[in-house]
Amino acid sequence: MRIAIDALLLGTRDSGVEVCIRHLVKALAKVDERNEYVIYVKRGAGALGCESNPRFRVVTTDVPSRVRTLRILWEQAVLPKRLKSDGIDVLHAPGYVMPLQAETPTVVTMHDLITLTHPELCKAANAAHYRL
Repeated sequence: MRIAIDALLLGTRDSGVEVCIRHLVKALAKVDERNEYVIYVKRGAGALGCESNPRFRVVTTDVPSRVRTLRILWEQAVLPKRLKSDGIDVLHAPGYVMPLQAETPTVVTMHDLITLTHPELCKAANAAHYRL
C-alpha cells in the first residue's frame, strides 16, 4: 500500500502536533517493512528520521513556510491532485484537517477538540479552520 502523510505543519519550531508527526514518521520507518510512504513537507521541515529508508520518499512542496493561508489552499486545491498523480492509496492527515475534495481515502488525526468544544479559548482563525 502507498500511504501519504501530510506533514506540511512541520517547521522550525515543534509544537506538540509537530513532535507527534516527527515521531510517527520515524517510528513507521523503523517498524513498517511492507508499505511505501510519501511524506509531503514544506521547505525547512528538517530531518524526519526516515530519509535512509528506501520505502520512504520525502516530497518538498512549494508551500511558503510561514503563510498559513497558502498552506491551507495548497492542501485543498493541489494536494488532491498530487495524491492521485503519486498513486496514493490512503492519506494520513495528522494536522486536524483534510482536503475536502480528495478522492483518496483519508484518516484525520484530531489531537484535541478544544477548537470545537471551546472555540472561545482559541484564535478565531484556528476555530474556523478546524471546523472544516
